[in-house]
Amino acid sequence: MLFRSRFEEARIAIQQGMQADPGDPAVWATQALLEWKLGNGDGARKAIASLRKASGDSNGPLFNLIGVHWGDRALVMRFLQEYTL
Repeated sequence: MLFRSRFEEARIAIQQGMQADPGDPAVWATQALLEWKLGNGDGARKAIASLRKASGDSNGPLFNLIGVHWGDRALVMRFLQEYTL
């Protein structure tokens, strides 16, 4: 959904995922991607902080942490270049 610019549908799916399991790192990684694509840097940073907490990885490399869930290393690099997390 996110890669087809169906952002509202993605937001609903993410909210449902958070309700089902607020500790699921994949939900927070997807939330970060959505916020970034919408140009909301603060929202992306908050989602990454929640991702780190949910994954138990408070100090790990963000490249690997996000890359596992996004599956697109080039996209992760653009994200990290744009936002200092």
